[in-house]
Amino acid sequence: MHGEDRQGRDDAARATRLVEVLTERPIDHADLFAAVGDYVRGTAAAGRPVTAAIVGLKAALRRAVRDDQADFEALAQRVVTWCIEEYYRDPR
Repeated sequence: MHGEDRQGRDDAARATRLVEVLTERPIDHADLFAAVGDYVRGTAAAGRPVTAAIVGLKAALRRAVRDDQADFEALAQRVVTWCIEEYYRDPR
């Protein structure tokens, strides 16, 4: 049970970091790339599918980019691409 509690806290911390990066203006894409990578690696390490990472990333995007649908769509496309690449990256 304690492992699940810690995983939940870690997930929340990663999601919070994503929202922080996404609300900075201008967005630092290197920071965003790093935050997406951290989030996806945490999802994969917990044994959850890539779809769980995508859903979580889009939820963080919606919290951060509330009023600008065009901005949301552009960021979502980039973030989902990074997510899939990271999730299936060969961990050499």
